[in-house]
Amino acid sequence: MPVNAFSPLSKSMELPTLPKGMSPAIWPTPPSNYYGQFRPTPRVYLAGPDVFLPQEDRVEIEARKKAICAKYGFEGVFPTDNQADLRGLAPYEQGIAISQADERTMDSCDLVVANATPWPVHPTDQKRVGLSTDVGTAFEMGYMRAQHKGVFAYSNVPINFFERMSQWLQGNVNPRLTEPWFKVDANDHMIDATQHPDNLMLPGGVHNSGGVWITQPVDNPKERFTDLNAFEQVVAEAAKRYHTLDAVG
Repeated sequence: MPVNAFSPLSKSMELPTLPKGMSPAIWPTPPSNYYGQFRPTPRVYLAGPDVFLPQEDRVEIEARKKAICAKYGFEGVFPTDNQADLRGLAPYEQGIAISQADERTMDSCDLVVANATPWPVHPTDQKRVGLSTDVGTAFEMGYMRAQHKGVFAYSNVPINFFERMSQWLQGNVNPRLTEPWFKVDANDHMIDATQHPDNLMLPGGVHNSGGVWITQPVDNPKERFTDLNAFEQVVAEAAKRYHTLDAVG
């Protein structure tokens, strides 16, 4: 069972009738193949800082994640599966080419499962967790949400966003009485204290897409980005949403 599931899944492929004045964007949307573009094996874009791991670890993680996706009736797709041709390009141009290739890959996928484990790893103290989801991963989650595709996420750090911010600010935060869901730092800058696993827009996007965000603690810091227990739980939940287990028996 999930250690901490922040968002319920839609249990039906039927779109509900909207209450008067309510935006359809808050309702879980069906997968792209719902609209007649049938894909026997939905494609999952596997977002996350996994691509930044040492090559040996990255190759192993990619293989394990793809195997888990196949187990639940999905095709796992990594950003590195659609390599851009970087020959003869300056570093800035290389970055643009990579970003364009990643967007094309996301366009070809039906949903995203993101590794939202806070990034990066502290250079001298691996027990210290990162502050937030990798910013590229956050963009990719938003990109898929904007296409009304399913957004799912997992994290191997159970400490919520506000607690991580408080640690980073060494506890120098105060409540703002008029807005109890925010607190302020020493510069009177507001801090998201909504108790979500990350900045509220990320879990909000997951929830609004009909996805799920699962966290679990990983005690060994060296396994924080390689432990796939929470990842598999998320893929299993996505399989219920997309009915892919029917195809694999």
